[in-house]
Amino acid sequence: MNQDTSFGNLDSVEDSYDVIPAGDYNLRAVDIELKDTKAGNGKYFGVQFEVIDGQHSGRKIFNNFNVINQNPQAVEIGLKEIKQWIAATGQHAGGDLTLSRVYALEGKPFAAKVGIKQDKSGERDDENVIKRYKPALTQAAPVQAAPMQQAAPVQQQYQPAPQQPVQQAVQQQAPAYSNEYNPNMAGLGGKPSRNEPLPQEQYYAQQGQQALAEMAQQQPVAEPVAQGKMPWEQ
Repeated sequence: MNQDTSFGNLDSVEDSYDVIPAGDYNLRAVDIELKDTKAGNGKYFGVQFEVIDGQHSGRKIFNNFNVINQNPQAVEIGLKEIKQWIAATGQHAGGDLTLSRVYALEGKPFAAKVGIKQDKSGERDDENVIKRYKPALTQAAPVQAAPMQQAAPVQQQYQPAPQQPVQQAVQQQAPAYSNEYNPNMAGLGGKPSRNEPLPQEQYYAQQGQQALAEMAQQQPVAEPVAQGKMPWEQ
């Protein structure tokens, strides 16, 4: 044998047999082997599981599943655990259990409740055991709250007051009754009535005449120009 023959990589060998804390872990089978019992009259599946994520990723957990044994209870427990394992990987867990079906479980992820088995005799180290099989855990990424945006200050725009039409404004300002004498609105017996309402047409005409009279008084009267002469020749 060559002196440089490699017997394996020591970096992949665990140098600690400390158990991992009890809890739920995502696992997968990395090695499945059908073995004979020590008595030689039975068979079991020896399976090596591996933690696939988290702080203890890469740690190994071992479990045996009895499928042929003189003890019927041991076989019942083994088949029950294999059925839970199959269901945890998302497959149909009914029907016949064949050798190829068990080997097909290798590499399929699932979750398991892992516990710690203590050796009361003190001859062996404590070891991790799988207590229950269930679907793989989903680790959702933490949701980060979106930063709050400050609302822009509301600028109040100047809104001019609505302008009323001139006619409507005059109507609102017009007196409902007139106390001035109006011969066209005389009461009974030919006497004028000071409490009868003026028609709006007459009121507007009266207001217009009054405004024209005031404008005429305010404008200066131009002097007449002599006939045949220019203004600068006078």
